[in-house]
Amino acid sequence: MKSISFSAICYDHFPEKNKSVPGGNSLNFAVQIRRLGLSSAVAGFIGTDPAASQIEALCFREGIDTRLMFRIEGNTASNKLYNTDDGERYAREGDWQNGVKDDGWFDDKAWQYILTHDLIATTCNDQHLDELTRRKSTNNLVSVDFMHLYSGELLSKYLSKIDIAFLSPVAGIPWEIEDLSGIFQKPVVIMLGAEGSLTFFQGKKFVQKAYKVEKVTDTTGCGDAYHAGFCYALLNGGTIQDAMKLGTETATKVLKGVGGTF
Repeated sequence: MKSISFSAICYDHFPEKNKSVPGGNSLNFAVQIRRLGLSSAVAGFIGTDPAASQIEALCFREGIDTRLMFRIEGNTASNKLYNTDDGERYAREGDWQNGVKDDGWFDDKAWQYILTHDLIATTCNDQHLDELTRRKSTNNLVSVDFMHLYSGELLSKYLSKIDIAFLSPVAGIPWEIEDLSGIFQKPVVIMLGAEGSLTFFQGKKFVQKAYKVEKVTDTTGCGDAYHAGFCYALLNGGTIQDAMKLGTETATKVLKGVGGTF
C-alpha cells in the first residue's frame, strides 16, 4: 500500500529558537507516515531557493517519493512560528508567506499517478480538493484535515465525497459533528491537543486520552502526525480505537522536537 499527500510544503522558521526546518501539512504527514512504514509520496510546488533544496534533501533522506513535487521560479512558502512557555505553537499575523505554493496545477498525468495511491491526504483549503473529489475512485481512501477552518456547511459539502475528516476546533466541540457523521457514515475525528481526541462514527463516540509528556518542546505538526498515525492504522486493518491510539503515539513523538518533521 502507498500514500500521497498534498497541501502546504513550506519552510518553518522559529526565530526564538534560531532554527528553521522543512514543514507544512503535506510534508509533515508524508514524513510521519513513511516512518511508520508506508510507502509515501508528497505532491505540490516549491521554489528555486535554498529552502527548496533543504526540503528535497529531507525527502531523499526519508525515502519519500517527490516526482510530483515541482519547482517553480520564486520562493518556497514559509512561516514564522513561536512557542509559549509550555511549548504551544502560535503564529503572528503576516508571518505566513505563500511563495509559489499556489502557482501550479496538477495536470492529467499527475492525477493519473495520484490516483494509484491507496491513501490520499490533503487539507480543506487546498486548491486541488474539488478536483480530487471529482476524480477519486472507490480504490482511494481520501482523508481531509479541516484544521481550525471547520464549518458545518463546509463539512456537509465534502463528507459525502471523502472518507475521513479531521478537525481541530478552537472553541469546544461543534454540536453538529455527531449528526453529520451519522448522516454520511464517515469517521469524523476531533483533535483536541492536550485534551486528547474524539471520533464519531456509525452512531458511536470514541475517546482517546492524550499521553503525558514531561516537557513539550513544540506542538507544530502534531495534528499532521496524528492524522498520519490514524490513517496508517486504518489502512492496516485496525479499529477506530487502534487508529486513535497510534495517532496519539505518533503525535506524542513530535512534541519532543522542533517542527513537524522532527
